[in-house]
Amino acid sequence: CILKLYMHGFQEYFIGRDYAGNIFEFFLAAFAVTEVVLTMVQNTAEMRLSLLRVVRLLRVARVIRICRLEAFGDLMMMINGAVGGAKTLFWSIILISLPLYVVSLLLRE
Repeated sequence: CILKLYMHGFQEYFIGRDYAGNIFEFFLAAFAVTEVVLTMVQNTAEMRLSLLRVVRLLRVARVIRICRLEAFGDLMMMINGAVGGAKTLFWSIILISLPLYVVSLLLRE
């Protein structure tokens, strides 16, 4: 984060083309530093550290930024196809099950 800030400059980093991701990454780094400092200062601050644990989960969102690269285009296309196929499968199961259920209600003894 600091290396990118130094390389791109303050204005390009926070106002440039990828400003949203850079701001997100900056806040993640700031929360990580805050977490380390709080851990070293107070081991009994469980309430404050629990909030920082939730923020730690946001680090996973960095992976989403990687998926925007061109190398992952085919992977994203496969994931979108699987999601679209799951929707189609769901509705086909509904369309097969509904008439079967109605006929079973009509023919029950």
